[in-house]
Amino acid sequence: MDGLLSTRSPAFYPQITPDLTSNALEYATYYDVESWDGCLISLAKSLGTSTIFSLDKQLSKVKGISVVNPFSEEAVEEYHEFLMKSMKSK
Repeated sequence: MDGLLSTRSPAFYPQITPDLTSNALEYATYYDVESWDGCLISLAKSLGTSTIFSLDKQLSKVKGISVVNPFSEEAVEEYHEFLMKSMKSK
């Protein structure tokens, strides 16, 4: 991935710059979170916001970021139960 970033090409997603992506990987490594979470952190910081709407409570360990779960705990639990049942039926 780092090799692709070194080309600095905006060919695939011009709104997501190589710097933003590089920062995302650094955040993911520093905070020990998944790469897509690093991307959320990088995007939030680049947009000047401190709020991320996510189910991922792990993001709350990021300094300067507030995580808001837009769904009730009951709704999340029901969704997880639905997914588990759906996966068992396959």
